[in-house]
Amino acid sequence: MLQRQTGANIVGVLENLSLVIRERLTMAAKLKAHTAQQRLSAVVMILAPIVTGVMFYFLKPDYLQVLWTDPVGTIFFIYAICSEILGALILSRIASVKF
Repeated sequence: MLQRQTGANIVGVLENLSLVIRERLTMAAKLKAHTAQQRLSAVVMILAPIVTGVMFYFLKPDYLQVLWTDPVGTIFFIYAICSEILGALILSRIASVKF
């Protein structure tokens, strides 16, 4: 009785809310599908140097040995690791879309 007097229709409000939530979930699923290629590209770009480094380590360890025996090589190795982490953070930030 009180709801009728104040003009509030709780059933209508809940129906509208459920409709908005369903539409939002549908939009999120569509957005995830549309950004799948970008997310896969980001993963490939992040994993490519790591896989290449592991392959060289097992196939030709002499190529990578300079990275931890020479002081300049160590600096480049640390720089490469930091750049990889920074690139992964940037790519994950770009690939994740929030709405």
